[in-house]
Amino acid sequence: MPRMKLGRSFTRVYYSIHTFWEKHGVLLTALLVLLASGFALFVRIQPYFNVMMSGIGVTYPEARLDELDPYINYWLVNYLDKHGPFSWFELNKNNPDTCMFWFPNCRSFTNSELPGHIYTLYLGYQVAKLFGLDLMGYMSIVPPILGALTAIGIALLIFELTNSKIASILGSWVYAMMFVSRNVAGFVVKYSFGIFIAPFVIWLHLRALKRNRLIDYVLTSILLAYASTLWAGIALTAIPILITMILIPLIKDLKKDIKAKEYLMKFGIEILIPLATMLTIPYYSGKIVRGGIGLAFLGAYVLYVAGYAFHRLLSRKHALIAYATLLTAVIALGLLSIYVFHIIKPSGKIALALGIRPGGLPETVAEYQRFVNLTPDMVLLISLAVLFGVPMVL
Repeated sequence: MPRMKLGRSFTRVYYSIHTFWEKHGVLLTALLVLLASGFALFVRIQPYFNVMMSGIGVTYPEARLDELDPYINYWLVNYLDKHGPFSWFELNKNNPDTCMFWFPNCRSFTNSELPGHIYTLYLGYQVAKLFGLDLMGYMSIVPPILGALTAIGIALLIFELTNSKIASILGSWVYAMMFVSRNVAGFVVKYSFGIFIAPFVIWLHLRALKRNRLIDYVLTSILLAYASTLWAGIALTAIPILITMILIPLIKDLKKDIKAKEYLMKFGIEILIPLATMLTIPYYSGKIVRGGIGLAFLGAYVLYVAGYAFHRLLSRKHALIAYATLLTAVIALGLLSIYVFHIIKPSGKIALALGIRPGGLPETVAEYQRFVNLTPDMVLLISLAVLFGVPMVL
């Protein structure tokens, strides 16, 4: 009898919790994710408070920015603030201000730097000025704000992938408690923006696949184009999109799938706006083909078109064989182009990730070392997300 009463008690408790969750789960999830976002902001902004409360930031205001890269960004944003938003195009080797700042080489920032994060910081500062913030103080707190927004982006991404509120809550809290140097106060660099934008791009892409609405593909393309202006890791952000295009002919029967023909247009839209954007940015000049960025985008789309054609013209079995053969040949050709013939020359960081030792500064920096230096659990999680995440959505 006591056991039966205990069992009924557990049942009632479970039923009460389940009923409460069914009624208020969405609101509770939103609150817990926002709490994680607030915690992420609180933890990451501590270096700013430390440097100010110790008096160092008062005596030496530049101490609010961590390392030289953030100070370069500060100088660029400050230049735009003083000379206007179109002065970006004046930041070349013929500009005395540039030569004085980057002495003696007179660096051309217009050609060697991405404009997206600079303009984002500049526009944000026009608002921050209304609240009395100085530029250096504003820029020092941008990374924690981006970290807080990233926690929300991760929650949205995980929920879109798993349809689990609990998983999205856990994901946002795991990220909130992680140490990510690019989100720490004072360390405002391109990566700060790249890490922030990536989960939102992938979330929109998964949303587009699920709902198959044109507007979702357009929004994904626009956000991916914006990401291409923020950081050079655009290829990393786009990997889930490119993998989707490559995998669909292997896991779906495109002869029977009514959405297969629509994908031709919608996938094209997803890559068109980012490619067009990159073509207008001097930084990407020569890298669209030689660096492999444009080839990756176009190659993935062409592979989907080929897979679609195989499925329409051949039986399911023969279409899979033909597509698998083509995919193997493309991968082999790509590896030969990179490792043997050096037709495609990835940039230093990507080369290091592929195991190519380019020498120079990138090889000496720990964060740019080979992929195998990641802990095994991270490699496993990334592999599982790629191999099972996309098929689950499809």
